Amino acid sequence: MVQRFSTNFTILAILLDMVVIDGSLALIKQYYKQPFLGGQLPFLPVAAETAFLVFPLLWLLALFFNSVYDNSKTLKVIDEFTFITLGSSAALAGLAGILFLGGYQPSRSGFLLFIFLAYSFLLLWRVVARTLYKSQQHLRGTETHYLVLGAGPVGRHLVEEINRLDLPSFVFCGFLDDSEEKRASFAEVLGNIDQLPLVIRDKRVDHVFIALPRYAN
Repeated sequence: MVQRFSTNFTILAILLDMVVIDGSLALIKQYYKQPFLGGQLPFLPVAAETAFLVFPLLWLLALFFNSVYDNSKTLKVIDEFTFITLGSSAALAGLAGILFLGGYQPSRSGFLLFIFLAYSFLLLWRVVARTLYKSQQHLRGTETHYLVLGAGPVGRHLVEEINRLDLPSFVFCGFLDDSEEKRASFAEVLGNIDQLPLVIRDKRVDHVFIALPRYAN
C-alpha cells in the first residue's frame, strides 16, 4: 500500500509527474495534426524522441530543486502548489532557453499549450490524491501515527509545523536519535535510529519523517 508522505509515495509522484508531462506532450502532438518531418514534433522542430526524454527530465529536476518531493515541506496544500508553480516556472524558463540557444523556432501556441496542460495536470492529480487520502482517513476513523528521525531543531520544527495544521487524527509517536544527550534529556526520544523497525512495529507507525542533518550517517 502506498501511503501519503511516504518514500513510496514520493517515487510514485515522480513517475506520475513524468507520465503527466509526456502525456501533455503527446496530446499536443495529437492536436497539431501536421505530419512529422524527419521524426520531429509537429509544433517543435526537435526530434520527437529527444523531446519526450529531455522535457520531463528537465521539469522533474526543476520540481526537485523547488522541494516538491520533500514531504516535510509539502504538508500544506498551499506550500505544495507554490513549489509546483515555482518549479514549473523554472522549467518553462529552462526549456525556452534551450530552444532559443539551440536556434529552434517552435510554435508559440503549441509550446504554451503544452506548458499549460502539464502544469494543470500536475496540480490536478495532487488534488485527487489529497481528496482520496482525506476520504480514506475519514472512512477508517482511525489515528495515523508518525515518527521523526532526528530530535534536533529540524525535527522539532517539523513537529511544530504538523501541529499547526490541526489534524486530530495525525498523532506524534516520538523521535529516534543517536545522540545519548537527547535521549537522556527528552522523553519524546524513544531510542536510537537502529531501533526503527522495532519502534515501527510497537508503536504501529504509519509514516516516518527524516529530519537528520546532512552529515548524519
